[in-house]
Amino acid sequence: MTTDTQESVYWNAQTAGLVPAGSRPAELLSGLRVGSAAEDDSTDPDDVHRQSHAGAPRGEREHDTVLRIATAPAYVPYQSPRMEVRPEGERMSWSAIAVARSCELRESVASSAVGDTTRKVVLFVKDRLWDGCSSESARALAELCGIIPGKGGEVDEVAEEYLRRGAAPERRSLEAMVVRDLWGAFQADISIRCTDWRIPDLTASLMAASMGIDYPDAPDDSGAVGLEPYIDASSEGIACLSGSAAQQAFRDSTVTCAVIQMKEEIRTALLNAAPAARLSSVVPPPSAPAPADYLVARWWDGDMPALLRLTVGWAPYQHLSTDRGHFPGSDRCGRMFRAINGPLYYNDSVDLLHDYGAKEAFNELHLALASGDGRNLIGFADALAAATDEAIACDCGHDGHQVAAEIAMGACVYFALTPRYFLRRQLAALSHTAPHTNGSFLPSQEAARATATTVLPPGNMMYSPTWTPLWRTAPEPDDTTWAEALAHRATRRYFATDQTQHPIGQRCTALTRDIIEQAACLTDGPALRSMADRWSDLFRLIAMHPGMSTANNTPDPDVVEELADLVSRVWTNLIAGSRAPAAPMGDVHLNIDFQHIVSKTYDQGPFGFALRRALYGAVTTAIELAGHNPYARLIDGTGQACCPQQGKAVQAPNS
Repeated sequence: MTTDTQESVYWNAQTAGLVPAGSRPAELLSGLRVGSAAEDDSTDPDDVHRQSHAGAPRGEREHDTVLRIATAPAYVPYQSPRMEVRPEGERMSWSAIAVARSCELRESVASSAVGDTTRKVVLFVKDRLWDGCSSESARALAELCGIIPGKGGEVDEVAEEYLRRGAAPERRSLEAMVVRDLWGAFQADISIRCTDWRIPDLTASLMAASMGIDYPDAPDDSGAVGLEPYIDASSEGIACLSGSAAQQAFRDSTVTCAVIQMKEEIRTALLNAAPAARLSSVVPPPSAPAPADYLVARWWDGDMPALLRLTVGWAPYQHLSTDRGHFPGSDRCGRMFRAINGPLYYNDSVDLLHDYGAKEAFNELHLALASGDGRNLIGFADALAAATDEAIACDCGHDGHQVAAEIAMGACVYFALTPRYFLRRQLAALSHTAPHTNGSFLPSQEAARATATTVLPPGNMMYSPTWTPLWRTAPEPDDTTWAEALAHRATRRYFATDQTQHPIGQRCTALTRDIIEQAACLTDGPALRSMADRWSDLFRLIAMHPGMSTANNTPDPDVVEELADLVSRVWTNLIAGSRAPAAPMGDVHLNIDFQHIVSKTYDQGPFGFALRRALYGAVTTAIELAGHNPYARLIDGTGQACCPQQGKAVQAPNS
């Protein structure tokens, strides 16, 4: 366990000014408990933890009280026919909602610096984009929003597949299962070092109530009816998890619920304000907060403190985290910090258009666009890919770079495949029907070269204080080709330690280079689909590394084959299939199969983590480094549409 216990404004509600120490909101939050403590009002588990383990390194404790499964769950994702509700967890979940809705906590949040930033963000984006019907950006965004399929309602589509796979036809249980499993997939994707499939499932369950504050009755409502399915989904995580990190995450998530409510109240008030009131409220004209200030508010809006505590609080991460599941290394290294912000950045990327349609102001790309024009978007996705690889390559001396990169890679996969965001369907619609911007959303033969030459300077932000891009285009190196450079980056993604000089690592680099060179020259779907088997071959080669076996044991070859097939399926569906509608339910099938097959790696003993790292490394290489990045096509295409007078040759300002 690290002894660096000082938590920054990103991690700590008190430091951020959201919940002052000794205040009534702090007292209310202290009554929220998980595990057996949820049934016992006489003892605060934080007090027990402090008295029993003060100053003790985690490796020396007889029992790990930071984060553990205290009671075995009954629910098995994608297998159980229904989800039972744990009464003690249900009661505590309702208590958390009551605290989140309390006047005391809401007033505390609204009067904080995060509250001030939230008002600035909503005012600024509303003034520059929502009200700017005459601006090029606003017109383009409105047009594009009318083309893509709407976001939300995913519960119905996924529940249909659950019924086909044997789930009980009980609507409320189905809704709770879908809510829990979709968020469980996210936790599984970003915490690939966990050794027990129950861990991401239960941590997702613990946080489900925050979705119940965010989703119901929103423009992008998931389709679950009311708050009850979210409470049901949260009950088992609250009842079964225990430890100080789980405790703190539960309370942090409750603060997030209050922040979400505050943001919605501000948004609704401004949208409903009379024209005269609108004018008087924006004198002088609103300005954007600095990116660092915005990001603090976005962390608390996005439940980042809770979800990261519930990732790095587990035993495989104990060398990186504190008693409360804090990851201090990410505050010390800017490259790590950029990488662990992947969940926010990939979410903003896939929701670039959906958020405009829903009048959701908390999107970093909207702030950048409102601060300039479409050029502030172009290259963001390539910079995001670079952020992952620069975290892996960083040699600053702080521990945790590989974990930070794994969080980013997991987020990349999750937001690309999850049937709430439907990235593939957005691109299919835009590629065929976007009128004057059609070519902007199609693959380009220059895309891979742009990915290879996009770099970020030292620092922890993606944008400057004036919201101009920090990334730039670097000259191609003299001693290697752009494809070779991308292949070396990819090989570092496949393994948790640098294997670029190992014979298998060198073979992986060579095969990856050949695949990228071939893929970068292709632009039509059939030709891209013909490459699917090469991605399976690549995964099989990665799995041949000596670290994937011992003298007496090897991974189950059937599991290896299923994982290899997953890589090719992602390529076929997401990359080759992004220009035409896929088979009905194809996106949902892939998403569920992906998570179900990944769950089999938890039975592979010492090889489980290596197999998962190989899978996420290969899949993110296919998504981001092979010249057909769907995030880049969506963001760059939108950026170009917001600058149509400059045509397709528009470049980022500092390229």
